[in-house]
Amino acid sequence: MSRIPAERVRQVRSGPVRHEGSYVLYWMIGSRRLNHNYALQRALRWSRQLGKPLLIFEPISIGFAWSSERFVSFAVDGMREKRRRLENSGVSYLPWIETKRNLSRGLLSRLAAKACCVVTDDSCVFDLRGLVERASLHFTGRFEAVESDTLIPTAEQDRIFKTAASFRRWIHRRGAAALCEGPDASPLTSYSLGPAAVDRAALEPWAFRKSDAILDGRIPLDSLAIDTWVSPCVETPGGSLAAEERLQSFIGGSLNRYSRGKNHPDVDHGSRLAPYLHWGFISPHAVLKAVLQHEDWSPDRVNPERLARREGWWGLSPGAESFLDQLVTWRELGWNGARHDPDFGSWAGIPQWARSTLEHHVKDEREALYSCGVLEEAKTDDPIWNAAQTQLRRTGRVHSYLRMYWGKRVLSWTSDPEVAFDTLIHINNKFSLDGRDPNSTTGISWIFGRYDRAWGPERPVFGKVRFMSAANTRRKLRLNAYLEQYTSPHGVRAS
Repeated sequence: MSRIPAERVRQVRSGPVRHEGSYVLYWMIGSRRLNHNYALQRALRWSRQLGKPLLIFEPISIGFAWSSERFVSFAVDGMREKRRRLENSGVSYLPWIETKRNLSRGLLSRLAAKACCVVTDDSCVFDLRGLVERASLHFTGRFEAVESDTLIPTAEQDRIFKTAASFRRWIHRRGAAALCEGPDASPLTSYSLGPAAVDRAALEPWAFRKSDAILDGRIPLDSLAIDTWVSPCVETPGGSLAAEERLQSFIGGSLNRYSRGKNHPDVDHGSRLAPYLHWGFISPHAVLKAVLQHEDWSPDRVNPERLARREGWWGLSPGAESFLDQLVTWRELGWNGARHDPDFGSWAGIPQWARSTLEHHVKDEREALYSCGVLEEAKTDDPIWNAAQTQLRRTGRVHSYLRMYWGKRVLSWTSDPEVAFDTLIHINNKFSLDGRDPNSTTGISWIFGRYDRAWGPERPVFGKVRFMSAANTRRKLRLNAYLEQYTSPHGVRAS
């Protein structure tokens, strides 16, 4: 079993390990996978050390903000897959779908009461860190949170990085070996302690039979008290197997064209891995490893003369270099902000220079003002923006380059930049499969000047914040097929 870096393990509650407990409890809430998972690996280490079986408890709540059939369906896909994979493995897996709001109260405490210790995921997704802190108050034993979804432990980072360039320099100076160190690919292979004893009858107050019926497909998801208007993205199934298929398809198809094709919606050579990384169905370590293996990479190919450069440091093909800058620099930069900046994801987290210039132009005349409802339904006078919003509604994603344009236009269509920020956060989190994620929040914050610099000339509404226009976007991108494809919204049910 590979080493688990101490920086990845956080003692949420440093109580004693209870040797009289019946099992080790892994509360799976962020890293929703069985491979390349430091938290699962840590729970297994406790299990072997104590000689007690492992219980994996994976819940999905319906009470979180923007809860909808789209998100619950995506999570449930992964639950069904794990249940099949673990059915005859000897590992106890307890998936649970909350069937009415606030039903989860007391469930974790009931399971933890018989646990030797509790291990969970240390994640910046949703408000999972706050959830863990609140849950730990009801458990007196050892309670640990383990970070598995970053290439670099955020505990090692000594400051809030203000730019991608400064963060990239810091990463490169640490060296490729630190990035390539990762968790075991298949930590459950040697598990032999058998199933955990779980009294299902004692869990009936939490409606496990109804939850099982939903997992079995006998009760439809639209019977739950969730937003059924935002419907599932059937062309993007959830789960680790779907994530692996997407990764292999990208590496075998679009990776070598990524640097020159990722910005053109008509060809769209993006990886489409963001939802799977966000939901923890795939590890960034697994993605990095697969790309490096495909490129037949070795550490001696690192070019120190390209330190802090977007491309050329790894010594890979242009497509792989461009993609790894997104995975290693920009994705990890979002986690840096989410972990260390209490204002991350809010208007206060936008740099002072950007807030000042935008607020200075708050009284400038706008070309149009649209309500949030009109924006959600893609009913503006801009066909490019409408197509991007339609894609988001239909597929749960916006083309990566158009996401920047999508955000800039909303800034120009609202009466106040802070309102624009909150509107974009809301629309993104409502429809995007990778909403409520540090990476997508980074993208929205960039719209307003975070991780960017002042630009000239100073413009109405935008001030010194970077400007994007419909004319320039149309001229730079290949869009005809994209506009034809997304002329009318689908992916939401009629209201």
